[in-house]
Amino acid sequence: MMFGFVTNCLGPTTIHEVVEIAARLGFECVEVGPSVERDRAALRQVQADERVLIHSFIYGRNFLTHDTTQRRAYRAELLHLLDLAEDAGVRQITTSTGVDPALSLEGNIAATLDYWAPLLDRAASAGIRVALEFCPTAGNFALGPYAWRQLFAATARWSNFGLNYDPSHLVWQFIEPYDPLLEFRERVFSVHAKDTYLWPDRLEEHGILTPYARQETMAHGPQEARAIWWEYRLPGDGMLDWHRIFATLHETGYQGAVLLEHEAPQYMGSRDAVLQGLERGLRYLRAARTAALTADQDSVL
Repeated sequence: MMFGFVTNCLGPTTIHEVVEIAARLGFECVEVGPSVERDRAALRQVQADERVLIHSFIYGRNFLTHDTTQRRAYRAELLHLLDLAEDAGVRQITTSTGVDPALSLEGNIAATLDYWAPLLDRAASAGIRVALEFCPTAGNFALGPYAWRQLFAATARWSNFGLNYDPSHLVWQFIEPYDPLLEFRERVFSVHAKDTYLWPDRLEEHGILTPYARQETMAHGPQEARAIWWEYRLPGDGMLDWHRIFATLHETGYQGAVLLEHEAPQYMGSRDAVLQGLERGLRYLRAARTAALTADQDSVL
C-alpha cells in the first residue's frame, strides 16, 4: 500500500515542486490535478526517476452537460490526459461520469456509455484504468452502491473501469461507508482519504435542504458553496472510523494507493497551513493503518 496526496490543495504549481513537497513530507505518490502545469517532459522525467510516483491524473467535470462547446472541450481534455498518461507511464485517470438531471438512472447510464465507451476503449488499449470519483458536486449520477451495481453491470466488458473510493462523500449522504469496500473490492482502484464532520446542532436548526450555504475559499483559488451542516476534514477529525477502513482494505487484499485529499478548512489559507495539514494527515493515516494491522494480527494469536 502506498500513501500519496491529491495535488489540488497546493493550487497552481509545477510537477517538480509537487515532488519536492511529497518527498519532504514522506509521501510515495501523488494524484495530479488540473492546477499542476502540464509539462510533458517534466511528467515523463518524474515518472522515470521513481522518487515520487505519479499515481494518477484527476479531472472531474459534468461530461453530460447540454452545453455542446463545454462538452467538446471536456472530451478534448480527457483525450489529452490519456495521451499524457500513456506517454509518461501514468496508469490511472480519476474522473466523474457526468450527470443529466432530466434523465432517469437508466438514461444516465445510457448517456454515460455513449460518451465514455470510446474513451474507455482508448484507455484500455493503453493499459490505463479509469476510476470513478463519485463526488456529488463534481458531475456524477452514480453516488452510491445501488447506482454502482447498475453502472458496473452495464460496463462489465471494461475491466479497466472502477472506483476511486472516497468514503467522505458517503457520510454526508447518510450512506453506509464501510461495507461497499467489501462488495466492490474488485472495482476499488484507489482510495481518497478525506473525512467529513456533521454538526448535530446545525442539523437540528437547519435540516439538510437549506437553500442558503456558506462560502469556503479553496486552496486552488475559487470559492465553493458548502452546506451549513457538514464540512470536509482531515482523516481522524471527522465521523469516519479509519481503523475500520484500513482493516477492511486489509481484508480485501487491497494493495493500491491511499491518497490524502486535503480539503480541510482548518488547514487552508496559506501554503504553510496546507503543508501542515498534509503532514498531519499522513501521520494519522500511517498510525491508523498500523493500529488496524496490529489489531488484526492480535486477533489471530
